[in-house]
Amino acid sequence: ASEYETVVTLEENVKTGGFGEQVGEFLEENGFKGRFVNLSLPDEFMEHGDTAYLMHKAGLSVEDILQKINY
Repeated sequence: ASEYETVVTLEENVKTGGFGEQVGEFLEENGFKGRFVNLSLPDEFMEHGDTAYLMHKAGLSVEDILQKINY
């Protein structure tokens, strides 16, 4: 992480207790001064549907991800 200005985690898991939360905590504890973006599913009931629809509803479509990381 010391070589980069931004660290992004992306997971198909809820944010609370997930991989990204652990990475963020590690970065903070080790003095990371850059930008950290944790992208994950909301911790709420998701309706049924195909994967593309559900990822869009969760804000994890390709377009959503690119916008959130300012690619």
